[in-house]
Amino acid sequence: MVDESKLSLEKEQMKELMRTLAEYVSEESSAGIVVVDRDFSILWHSKGFSKLLGLPSVTGKKFTEFLNREGKMDIPRPKEGEITKTRINLVSSSGIPVTMSAGIWVQSDWLVIFLERPLISESSILNEMSKLNNELVDLTRELNKKNREIEQANAKITALMNTDYLTSIPNRRFFIQMLTKTISYSKRHEMPLSLIMADLVHFKDINDRFGHEGGDKALIAFAQLMVDSVRKEDTVARLGGEEFVILCPNVCVVEAVQCADRIRKVLKEMKIINSHQASITASFGVAVYEQGDTEDDLLRRADKALYKAKEGGRDRVERY
Repeated sequence: MVDESKLSLEKEQMKELMRTLAEYVSEESSAGIVVVDRDFSILWHSKGFSKLLGLPSVTGKKFTEFLNREGKMDIPRPKEGEITKTRINLVSSSGIPVTMSAGIWVQSDWLVIFLERPLISESSILNEMSKLNNELVDLTRELNKKNREIEQANAKITALMNTDYLTSIPNRRFFIQMLTKTISYSKRHEMPLSLIMADLVHFKDINDRFGHEGGDKALIAFAQLMVDSVRKEDTVARLGGEEFVILCPNVCVVEAVQCADRIRKVLKEMKIINSHQASITASFGVAVYEQGDTEDDLLRRADKALYKAKEGGRDRVERY
């Protein structure tokens, strides 16, 4: 309620005015009410007015101190007993202009100003739009960052799913995908397609002699040799264990046999395990795509050619 002791006003009309206002607004109310004299000195104000300005108390100050000078708005002086509607531009303690819808009522020597509600101003709209734009920019930047992180994580996951963990070359899963695509392309464009299947000779003996570490070194060296020996458009993959494949688009069977034989000869001369001549060799089977082949058809013929190389003495290249 209004503290009448703070109002050094003795006139009965002022007391009656204060009682009326006390009935209208409580101390906790957000209503903005100001009582000023004819010189616009503030005699009393509600807490809602203090909150609007961001100040604890402005009693005794000139109401005109809180007007926005740029607004150049004159406060009307209505006749006694009348209420005049107007708009008043105020400036809070933070410097933010606020346009209020106001009612001005004359009672004896005092003006009672009722500030009803803030009105949206152009400057406030621009300020809010600027804040919103900055928030959207920050949000967009954060979302883009998260999207990049997700894309990178997905790329890593895809790479792990398609890569052989030991040799770092494509695995069987990726090879089958490439085989399907390459067969489709070769069929549409009537281009040759060759498949080389390779198998390290007596790999179990290598593991027994040099241990699994030595066997891993042999697999890694063989995979790298094949990668270094083929074109960029070819696909070298590990099917599993000691079995590998090379997919050669636009390569005829003769060229594929020559490629396999070059790899075989180099492998035979390599010193792979602890600089010792480990006598590591490989057998190769070559098959060429024929119209109407499925993935299984081509793989089956390459596997039969590889079996033929093993049966023929190993360390050799056979074609289907």
